[in-house]
Amino acid sequence: MSTIKIGILDDHPLILDGVQEALKKEVKFELSIKESNPLNFTDKLKSNTCEIAILDLVIPNYQGILFIKELKEKYPDLKIIAYSTLGNSFLIENLFKIGINGYVNKSEKIENLIEALNLVSNNLIYLPENLAYILKKINLDKQLLSEREIEILLLISRELTSIEIASKLFISENTVEKHRKQLFQKMNVKNVAGLIRVGMEQGYIKT
Repeated sequence: MSTIKIGILDDHPLILDGVQEALKKEVKFELSIKESNPLNFTDKLKSNTCEIAILDLVIPNYQGILFIKELKEKYPDLKIIAYSTLGNSFLIENLFKIGINGYVNKSEKIENLIEALNLVSNNLIYLPENLAYILKKINLDKQLLSEREIEILLLISRELTSIEIASKLFISENTVEKHRKQLFQKMNVKNVAGLIRVGMEQGYIKT
């Protein structure tokens, strides 16, 4: 049976060694990348197979959420588990919006990380029970837009004007403007750039 290749990025040697030891007991997983430096981790991804990445969020000179976003853009099939002491619900919500597959707090037992790996390897999501509401909130956020609003959002992202959108959808320009205002309010943004950014984060607009 082929093993699932795991990569870990963390600047604490004890964490790196602890995860390595835990994975040695798991026949299903194999550690292929073990790094404390984000740049080295990225370099090793180019030449090493890695199906799931365990990533710390707090490393000097490195912004965790931006690093994860860049990884997801470059390696869309890479599954990511955020492994951190940071437990801010807003941060975790945003991490899931940009595509992570699991979140494990470092205060949890190492068995929880193994459980997360098992779930994520089976295309499922891992999140502690006390944070499960975050996924429900994200799903509700996505359901806030009507089909018409989604249509208009996609056309805005293609740089169509309100007149062009009205013509394409056979509705009035005034109706388009009303939907545009509703989009700004629902997505909590002030301009078209914000609409597109949030639309991409929530999966409405595909890159």
